Amino acid sequence: MEQAVDGCTPDHQKIIEYRYLEQQQGQHVIKMLNISKSQYYVHEREALLEFGSQLKQVYPALFDAIMEQDY
Repeated sequence: MEQAVDGCTPDHQKIIEYRYLEQQQGQHVIKMLNISKSQYYVHEREALLEFGSQLKQVYPALFDAIMEQDY
C-alpha cells in the first residue's frame, strides 16, 4: 500500500498518512495542516480518490477485492 500512497501528491499523502495510517482524528488533522474544516473535507475526498486510482494501478487485485465488498 505504501506504493499507492507514494504515488499521491504530497498534500494528499499527508492527509492519508495522518488520518488513515496514523488514525488521527479529523479535527487533529485539520489543526496539523492548518486548514479550514471545509477545505479538509474537499482535500480528504480528493486524496481518497487519488489513492484509489493509485491502488488500482499498483495493486489491481486488492483494489478489485475491496470494490467487491458490500458496505
